[in-house]
Amino acid sequence: MFAVDGTEAEFLPYVTPGPLWSKRCYIRLKMTSENTPTAPVSLPKYLREGLPKQDVSTLEDAQAYIEELIEFQQRPVDPDDLPDGAEPVEDEDSDGKGTVVKEKVTCGDDSCHCSKNGEKHGPYKYRYYRDESGTLTSEYLGKA
Repeated sequence: MFAVDGTEAEFLPYVTPGPLWSKRCYIRLKMTSENTPTAPVSLPKYLREGLPKQDVSTLEDAQAYIEELIEFQQRPVDPDDLPDGAEPVEDEDSDGKGTVVKEKVTCGDDSCHCSKNGEKHGPYKYRYYRDESGTLTSEYLGKA
């Protein structure tokens, strides 16, 4: 055993198969809990176990892709994609994800005044955003 930048390491011999069997050595760094980052438990197991096995170049590519994906999912919704009557508003509830709107809605009850005379309920605040598959989704935030 010896140390490389404070990390334990050891020479391990191995034999390469082939017509000229040869004995070679390689250095294996012993990772300890002190220098190994802990993956968030929210990550799926295949990512928690697979990401540490990747080389730096692949991790950098994954990081760039993840940053693009976050930006894509948090982008504002195009006003043309919002429902009729939805009015975008500046709001602390936007949380950087999608677009917060104020809108009046029908409740779906056939005996209600909103279905008879068209007078809608509200206004209410909703957040519109695109989910992982790109589908426009709304989230109720409360009364406006």
